[in-house]
Amino acid sequence: MHTNRQKWFTRQNGDVKGPFTLALLKSNWLLGRLNAQDEISEDRQHWRPIGDILDLDLNTASTPIPTDNKQAELYLDERDGFDRRQKTPASEEQLQQRKQQRRAREPAEKIIQRQLRSRLLEGYRQHQERWFWPILSTLLLMAGIFLAAIFYPTTIPQPTADCQAPAAAGVNWENCVFNPTDLQGADLSNSNLRNSVLRASRLLNANLANSDLMYADLSGSDLSYANLHNAKLKGADLRRADLTSSDLRQADLTFSDLRGANLGSADLQGVLLGQAIWLDGSLCHRQSVGECLPDNN
Repeated sequence: MHTNRQKWFTRQNGDVKGPFTLALLKSNWLLGRLNAQDEISEDRQHWRPIGDILDLDLNTASTPIPTDNKQAELYLDERDGFDRRQKTPASEEQLQQRKQQRRAREPAEKIIQRQLRSRLLEGYRQHQERWFWPILSTLLLMAGIFLAAIFYPTTIPQPTADCQAPAAAGVNWENCVFNPTDLQGADLSNSNLRNSVLRASRLLNANLANSDLMYADLSGSDLSYANLHNAKLKGADLRRADLTSSDLRQADLTFSDLRGANLGSADLQGVLLGQAIWLDGSLCHRQSVGECLPDNN
């Protein structure tokens, strides 16, 4: 068994070179720079054919190596085709080593082939490096934002209800409780009246379009001729409310309570009535739109 730590000398036509590692000898053998007639020695005294050693090691190698000369040349040749000589003068020892390892002059097409291969590999490495830092920076930035959101959460400010504010478009009366109030003709469009209590109030001809009245208590209130177009009345208490001639187009009345309410001449086009309690106390089907369909379940 031979190891890469051993150093070998070669003799070709009486010319002794070395020492070389076993790995370098294998490469030169496969590249055709050494042949079976050349000799090898560890001590420059006892010589034997190089094939006796290299044939044995190549046959027991764990990594497959191309055996065809042209394949081996592509597989093993580490040269890039460009002049890599240093500009500084070499020492005598370096010059002697270069002389021993100098290779024969090669055809121009083979040098050009290696240069093209080197340029392709260099371009591939530069392409990888060009994308590495932007991707890494983006990932680090995203990680920083994520950690900042966890440790320093930002609370989204919520509008504060003002129960003392006068009636006006966009007013915030959420959760406000009022005594019966006269809001006839008031403009309360785009307002927030969620969970508010306006029981028995006068809202004749009031404008409540696009307002949020979810779960509001409007029981017994006068909403006749009121504009409730696109209003949110989900879960609202509308028992005994007067909705005569009101505009309820596209309004959401799902889960609302309409027992005893007056809907005479009201515009119910597109109104959502799923699971609402109808005038007679029956439950509307979940798919009810524009009219209350009986829920047979």
